[in-house]
Amino acid sequence: MASEKEKVDRILEKAMVSLVPRQGKWGTAFAASRLPTKSKKGRFIVDKPKKQASTMIQDFFKTKGLLMKPDPKKKWEISGLIGSGFMDMNPSFITVVLRTVAKHKTEICIVASAKEGLINQNTSEKAIEKIKYLLS
Repeated sequence: MASEKEKVDRILEKAMVSLVPRQGKWGTAFAASRLPTKSKKGRFIVDKPKKQASTMIQDFFKTKGLLMKPDPKKKWEISGLIGSGFMDMNPSFITVVLRTVAKHKTEICIVASAKEGLINQNTSEKAIEKIKYLLS
């Protein structure tokens, strides 16, 4: 069975291949499989109830990227793909976990992963900032 990191790698590779014309898919798949996946974590608290924050994040993934099928066992975990990095050209896989810390306050824990080449575009960091901005 594949590890969580291997699953994220495959998702990112497929996302990168889907962005290029038909003629370039083989080369993109070849390169994507060799690029390192870099992950960053973020944690912050927002002044919103958990349900409202969850709905906002899900709507964001639906309109700006791709909302992944939720795991019924992990009700407050949301995963999706969005464009990030330079001109939003790099796909970033994001997992967000929400936890109530007080009435109308929610802790947001994010892990963002992206393929990075020789020139680091800080794709994962920019993806985390997008979620932070969305909820601010």
